[in-house]
Amino acid sequence: MNIIAITLSTSGDKIGGAYIASELHTINIKKLGVNIELWRMWSFDSEQIKDGLKVRSFESKSVFKLFSKFLPKRFISIFLYSEISKELIRKKPDIVHIHNILPPFELLRICKICKKNNIKTLITTHGFYECFNPSFNFNFLERYLWKWVVTNPVNKSLPLFDAFMSLYPLEANLLKSKNIPNSKIHLVPNGVDSFYEEKPSNKEINCVINKYNIDKSDPILFFTGNHTANKGLDIIRELYKNLNIKSTIIIGGRLSNKNEPKSFLKGIYSKNVRVVFTDFLPIIDQRAFYHLSTLLLFPSRSDTLPLTIIESMACGLPVIAFNVGGINFLLKNNTGYLINPNDVDAFCKKVKNILENKQDLKIKSIKAKERQNKVFSWPKAANKSIKIYENL
Repeated sequence: MNIIAITLSTSGDKIGGAYIASELHTINIKKLGVNIELWRMWSFDSEQIKDGLKVRSFESKSVFKLFSKFLPKRFISIFLYSEISKELIRKKPDIVHIHNILPPFELLRICKICKKNNIKTLITTHGFYECFNPSFNFNFLERYLWKWVVTNPVNKSLPLFDAFMSLYPLEANLLKSKNIPNSKIHLVPNGVDSFYEEKPSNKEINCVINKYNIDKSDPILFFTGNHTANKGLDIIRELYKNLNIKSTIIIGGRLSNKNEPKSFLKGIYSKNVRVVFTDFLPIIDQRAFYHLSTLLLFPSRSDTLPLTIIESMACGLPVIAFNVGGINFLLKNNTGYLINPNDVDAFCKKVKNILENKQDLKIKSIKAKERQNKVFSWPKAANKSIKIYENL
């Protein structure tokens, strides 16, 4: 078999969860002797070898290049394209495995090229939940535009796929509602980078404590992720306003702008809670925080199967999250704390209750680690994927 895995992207070389997942997934398939490459939309053309896998980058181009100064980046990104389609015609692989659905018109273009050239295509469902459940803070016009420039081209792409790798069971219902036959749907959950399955050294822990000036005698509440509206930083702000227990909130992830910490704290003062913005967080620091922290805060209002939660489970850090997308599948069997979507008051009250009654945290930690070991593994995902390729 000659296979090309493709990661679509609207963010250039800013690496997100979908790309990390696609890279780890493909590397593990390559390790099993499959002839596979990873192609990705990127900020520039390049080639590299990573853990034995050939990774080829294609420059993301804009149809609105002349008007880029006047149009919102979020709008421009939807219409990005690359030379991937042309290269597929030249290369003619047996199978194309797509990760991610944005930009949607590039997705549709690749699907049509594959169909025309008798190339079997399958897709891992990164971003499906967000595609069909638009952001909570969209107004009427934004929802209307989302339907026409995102949901519609994705819907047109669906009948062109020969198989779907669903990340969690309930996603199969979504696909069936789009008239996808059950025979095309295969459950292949994400795994976790083995880096997070190893404990950090005392030196790494102490380095993080000193670097960010952390008092580890107080409970540490950890948030990490993109600082976009759907990730729920406004809920972290509400928690900061209302929490009266001495603690530290760590906010990891690249700052959206240099004034973000000041804006976050504006008009609020707490003598009990300290907030630390880390900006970009290296994975070695992130792993240390998973082990240092008392609880992972994950108030995302729209998500599929976030790697952050799987990493946290691998490190034995209990999670509190909204019950959206595949998070219920991740934290199945009472392995975490699930809150009804967008119930800010319940989220804040539950954090307070957990910090006042910590005896449940150890049980959650053990159960979460056991579930991660059993279900969320890249080698297992790779073996399942190869069987699907062979059937195609």
